[in-house]
Amino acid sequence: MNPVDSVIINLKLISKIPEHGKIHKNKDNVLVIEHNNFFTGIKRYFSSQNRRQNIQDIVSIVETAIEKNYYYLDLKSYDNIRMVSEELSRSVIGLNVLRTTTYSLDYNIVSIIELLISKIEAHVKDISEKLECCV
Repeated sequence: MNPVDSVIINLKLISKIPEHGKIHKNKDNVLVIEHNNFFTGIKRYFSSQNRRQNIQDIVSIVETAIEKNYYYLDLKSYDNIRMVSEELSRSVIGLNVLRTTTYSLDYNIVSIIELLISKIEAHVKDISEKLECCV
């Protein structure tokens, strides 16, 4: 899998996080959406998965996507730019789900998510403006 595929897959998965959904990264650095059941908490405890690490993984994915988009801009790879920008925009749906359901009572995590959403929106606007003058 090439690097852009991995970023796109993870952004797509972020956009699909269900209410009260939980995520983690697998050994291939791809997000996994967990189905909540009795064993989820036990499994997360023994595998040292926690919300701070999960949010840091999401932040890393989004920051990597933004970096790649500026790299593609330098290369004039407009199809990749559009694809990454679209998936970044869609990821806001899942981030809002995490913000309003899964982590709604953890104000630190909510603030991190709100900042991340602002960064995504600013980036997509910036890229759109840059594409208008170049294409």
